[in-house]
Amino acid sequence: MTALRSRLSELVERSEKPIALVGWSMGGHYAHLLAEMAPEHVRAVVTLGSPLTRGDRRPRLEVPTASIYSRIDGVVPWQFSTVDDGWARHENIEVRTPHFLLGFDPAVIHAVGDRIVCEPQRWEPFRPPRFMRSAFPGRSAQRSVLDADRPPPTPINTSEGD
Repeated sequence: MTALRSRLSELVERSEKPIALVGWSMGGHYAHLLAEMAPEHVRAVVTLGSPLTRGDRRPRLEVPTASIYSRIDGVVPWQFSTVDDGWARHENIEVRTPHFLLGFDPAVIHAVGDRIVCEPQRWEPFRPPRFMRSAFPGRSAQRSVLDADRPPPTPINTSEGD
């Protein structure tokens, strides 16, 4: 951990501002540990299928945190990959991809990109764009920010008669 913390300090010094940490599997566990040790250097943490739960406690970091997990992970039980989403600026994002494809899945890549560009002061829950909603179980009913200026679609009447 000493080497990782030194590397974090180097990166923050070079960028002159806190950085976002993204970790896949155990890399997400280490990202959480770094954010706990040096929250002043971290602006956000995004994890992909990472074992985060410690005993019966889900992590609560001081920085915005997104856990991307899958019920079909196949390596890390999804219940151990979630953060306490009742905590401010923490969220769990479910995807439909196995563990070994998390870093390559277009929906996951989109979610990671969305989370790491989100400024901590303006953190809002992730909302997938309309064309990707089916890749995020449980989020299909949410309207995207891109759709905010559009009225909801009008249902088509398919009944015959009158």
